[in-house]
Amino acid sequence: MYAFTATLSGSVQGGFQVNYSTNNGTATTLDNDYADNDGALTFTGTQGRI
Repeated sequence: MYAFTATLSGSVQGGFQVNYSTNNGTATTLDNDYADNDGALTFTGTQGRI
């Protein structure tokens, strides 16, 4: 499992969302290189980490 940190470097009125999804490339789910996943990071608009 790989963990990462997302940081908002400035304030944004109303906040926003960033959608993400994993896809096969040189790593594949067939070879059990990674687990398929998708989701969203939601920033409230306040500067800092989510």
